[in-house]
Amino acid sequence: MKLDRRKTIVALVIAAALSAGAVGAVGEVADYGKLVDAFRRADGSRLALCLVGELAAYAGYLLAYRTVAAVAGGPLLRYRDALRVVTLGFGAFLVGSAAGALGVDFYAMKKAGATTREAARRSLALNTLDGSGLMAFAFVAGVVLLVRGASGTASSMALAWVCAVPAAVAGAAWVTSGARGERFVRFPDDTHGLRSKVRTGFAETIGGVVLVRQVVMHPVRYAGGVLGYPLFWLGDFFILWMALYAFGVSLDPPALVVAEATAWVLTLLPLPAGGSGAAEAAMTFTLHAVGVPLSHALSAAIVYRVVSFWLPVVPALLLVPQVRSLQRGLEASERAEPDPDVALPR
Repeated sequence: MKLDRRKTIVALVIAAALSAGAVGAVGEVADYGKLVDAFRRADGSRLALCLVGELAAYAGYLLAYRTVAAVAGGPLLRYRDALRVVTLGFGAFLVGSAAGALGVDFYAMKKAGATTREAARRSLALNTLDGSGLMAFAFVAGVVLLVRGASGTASSMALAWVCAVPAAVAGAAWVTSGARGERFVRFPDDTHGLRSKVRTGFAETIGGVVLVRQVVMHPVRYAGGVLGYPLFWLGDFFILWMALYAFGVSLDPPALVVAEATAWVLTLLPLPAGGSGAAEAAMTFTLHAVGVPLSHALSAAIVYRVVSFWLPVVPALLLVPQVRSLQRGLEASERAEPDPDVALPR
């Protein structure tokens, strides 16, 4: 993993331009005067508390990362190495990974001794379990909103999560169960051609879901994996909640969760520059959809992105000179003891 300074500068400029463009476009609708006034009246101490949420998010992500990496005899990453990988992943769009954090995860697993197939599946499992944590929160929040009688767009978003999450869980359980799961994770004999590549990608994806299923089915043994990502999302929710609170908005937690989860889905595609621009706009409008005034929603979205996206870029860049040291540390990683009752596809 090498840092191309020119590409890094270009990525920073593009990200900043996209964010500024989105803020400018939304600001035209929200009224710049109200936006400026919101920042003038913002409670600085509450804005500073957003950093607590970011630290909690880091801690949860680190806890889950080490646990999932080591499942069933996987790489046993030292805390220092895992922290450096997670930090680089948070700033992945700047450190030369076109695939974002997924690419950083794959790199780390490979350097820690995993085969290409294993590295791909563990990387996909990490990202799948991360998304699953958010989906679980969104489902519960959606149920609460519907029971309370939410109306309008908020009701539609809540209903979408209440319907989509069980369907996703049922689908994941179906494709990974028994002989069916073993068949789906089997690689094609022919390694050439588009069809073979699609089939290989499908097998890798299902293999990652199989790993997630094993983590969820053994919650005590893999407590770090089960609890780590929920802690990450609680920290992330706290950032947004405190950002809103700093601007005088006290948003009901279920509404906040549904708004943030929906914004996350709207920017789920691997957009350039870490989704800059699209993320700010999506967060603003989903918050507005659950009742936050547009100017306050935009103000909170800006703060949220600064804390959860721009600030982590700084330690990621500072760690780039240590990549060789990190590589040596990963290569020295041991393997965890295999779990006799946890069988993962090879």
